[in-house]
Amino acid sequence: MKIKYEFVTGERLEIEVEDNIGEIVVEMEVMQSRRNRTETRRHNSYESMQEQRPGYNPRQFIDEKADIEQYIVDSEDWERLHQAIRKLEAKDALIVHKYFFENRTMS
Repeated sequence: MKIKYEFVTGERLEIEVEDNIGEIVVEMEVMQSRRNRTETRRHNSYESMQEQRPGYNPRQFIDEKADIEQYIVDSEDWERLHQAIRKLEAKDALIVHKYFFENRTMS
């Protein structure tokens, strides 16, 4: 059996081997090919995840329009507001809640 090799440089080599060795080499190449295909299916390239084209949204990246800093500031303000409301008497807390959160008037 003849086994053919092609190197990165473009050089080609053909070797004559016994049939039983040739079968083992072919089987190993098939196994390696399957392993490579399995590995490729489980990975995404960074470039494909960033790719911008019509009708295609890149995956796994944050929305550039989202303002994370403002979200954190708002969350902290919200937490301070609720801490302050918890310090009020129940009657006053109810008034604040109705006025600010339920948009009710003071009348």
